[in-house]
Amino acid sequence: MIPQAPPPPPGAPTPSRNADFNVGDALNYAWAAYRKNLGPLLLITLVIFVLQLIVNLLGRSSTSTFMNVVFVVGGFVVATILAMGLLRASLSVVRGETPSVNQLTETEGLGSYLVASILFGINVIGAMACGVGLLFTYGITAITIAYAYRTLNGESVAPIA
Repeated sequence: MIPQAPPPPPGAPTPSRNADFNVGDALNYAWAAYRKNLGPLLLITLVIFVLQLIVNLLGRSSTSTFMNVVFVVGGFVVATILAMGLLRASLSVVRGETPSVNQLTETEGLGSYLVASILFGINVIGAMACGVGLLFTYGITAITIAYAYRTLNGESVAPIA
């Protein structure tokens, strides 16, 4: 006997196998969910802005090239961790849970997320280099995402001979 999935939270669109994704429905749901969780989500957003501001101000105050590089890399890592925390909070909301500022510092899955963020950054750099880098990084990133999708869903990945 296959267990049935739990029902969606109140206000969520009813899932259907053949339903098309609708941007309007997604935005309406997001707006309603944001209003319902206004306090925690505003606090999370303020924490993100303040931490980013601190890292940026510290980086700009340095006259050393080495320290500037350290703050750029550190800022990237901090921004990536905070973005992942915001995604965790957003996933909590769509599961019908109340988001929390503590989700900004959870580290489960952080390594994979950092790698994906670095690949995205490489794609941006590839695009800035007249698109030449995208000839390689675009496909590599797409395969990486497909691999992650299959792996995270417990599906097998074909071996590369």
